[in-house]
Amino acid sequence: MGSTPFAQLSSWIDPVEVLHVLIRLEADDATLKDRNTILLRSSLLQNGSEAGLRDMVTSYLNSFQVPYPIIALTKVYFDCSDISLRALSALAALRFDGTVTAYSRATVPAQLQPDTVLAIEGSDVLLDLIKYPCMALLDIVSESVRFYKDQRKVIESCSRVELVPSAPSRLQIEIEKVVAAHFGVHVAPEDHGLETPRLNQGYRSLTISGMPPIRELLLSATKEQSRILCAMAGSTPEEQSRILRDLRNSAFIRDLANSAQRLP
Repeated sequence: MGSTPFAQLSSWIDPVEVLHVLIRLEADDATLKDRNTILLRSSLLQNGSEAGLRDMVTSYLNSFQVPYPIIALTKVYFDCSDISLRALSALAALRFDGTVTAYSRATVPAQLQPDTVLAIEGSDVLLDLIKYPCMALLDIVSESVRFYKDQRKVIESCSRVELVPSAPSRLQIEIEKVVAAHFGVHVAPEDHGLETPRLNQGYRSLTISGMPPIRELLLSATKEQSRILCAMAGSTPEEQSRILRDLRNSAFIRDLANSAQRLP
């Protein structure tokens, strides 16, 4: 799903928006030429470059492409029989070719809301797809920034402070690392985690999420569900019935049931 650690943001793409984009592309190729701007607003951040927000948004958009599983999921849940291969190809070929502009309270244009921190200009159909991922990124960054601002006195009173990554997802850990660097906080090695405290290192450890890693069982179940949805995309009803029948009889489901019984 892309080549940057922020590509996972595309998990926030709404299949309903994908369907609407496909319908627009099917109706008129010229819709690809339509341009628009979306605005990100924050009452917490003082400017769009704070805590690396603009850099992370730009990194995500510059490598953006619609993930195939999102397209497959849309085809599974909605009737796409009227959507041509031409429209599907145009959707898959969408790339960001716009601009990301950061504003501060002092530089935001008068016609915009005073708490606007980022303006993203680009293809109108692409902006429909990336608005929720970018809003999700802003939310995670804001949570991290709020944490560091609340802990400012602790950070300033200690000679060495480190972030202990404990978020349940790789994406959130990467975002927390970027924010930590902007606040001058050292990032602890991920292999020590919350269950292996760093002793005698002279660091005051902080963690934002306070959550243990997702159980491997749940990760496996999620991956298997995604594989099944992709396999069912475009399948006939008979093929879908066979896939589900094979799933019910699979060793994976038996192992999943046995593991679930052993959970505390």
